[in-house]
Amino acid sequence: MRKILPIAVAMLMPIFLFSQELGKIAGTVQDAQTGEPLSGANVLIEGTSFGAATDNEGAFRIMGVPAGVYTLRAEFIGYQPMRMSNVRVSYRLTTDVDLSLAPEALEGSVVNVTAEKALINTNSTNAVRSFDSEQISNLATRD
Repeated sequence: MRKILPIAVAMLMPIFLFSQELGKIAGTVQDAQTGEPLSGANVLIEGTSFGAATDNEGAFRIMGVPAGVYTLRAEFIGYQPMRMSNVRVSYRLTTDVDLSLAPEALEGSVVNVTAEKALINTNSTNAVRSFDSEQISNLATRD
């Protein structure tokens, strides 16, 4: 028994050393004019990789956020993005945040994007060569 206790303490020590003070941000996103919930809105914590999308009732939860002060950004298509700064997350507590997005008129302009072929295919493990019909028709062949 005396030998097991020091071993158990030594094994559990890293858990306590690497644990962080984590909290949670929860709330709703709604239309500023009608008050209806916005399903599928994105809520992001700026400067981090944390974020969540709202459910059918406009509710969201961002779990495992380190304690601190953050800026939230809410976005939804057809609405003006909103920023809320000084959102304080406390250890083992839920910070409640309710966001209201104002509708935004969308312009009818079209954005043209041209895709380019990557120089290196990171998915292949060996040499791969691909040809399209234009390159095949330009090959020097007898028949």
